Amino acid sequence: MKITKTHKIIIALVILGVIGYVIYSNKSKAQASKDFADYVQGNNLESLGGSAELSKGTRSKEVTKLQNAYNDYASNNGKSTILVDGIFGNQTQRAVKEITGRNSTTLDEFLLIIKSK
Repeated sequence: MKITKTHKIIIALVILGVIGYVIYSNKSKAQASKDFADYVQGNNLESLGGSAELSKGTRSKEVTKLQNAYNDYASNNGKSTILVDGIFGNQTQRAVKEITGRNSTTLDEFLLIIKSK
């Protein structure tokens, strides 16, 4: 099959489309990161680098921060507080489920949701 001028134009357009998509996708991710950073700063939230998934059995400083954030929320809303021990146990899992509707979360996600309540 002979490649004609029309084929070359179509191939060039497809390549340009793919390049445009890649650039747009990367820009969208960068913009999403910037929007998140702006939200954190504008709402006096601390970006804690809490992107690791926290689930039952996790022991970490992020769990302690999550527990403290929940207790602040609970105290201001007439709810029972939970034990702050840095261990993601039954109480912490119930608190996470109450706030996020899931059994696990990241610290950043939890803080964003709890601040909006």
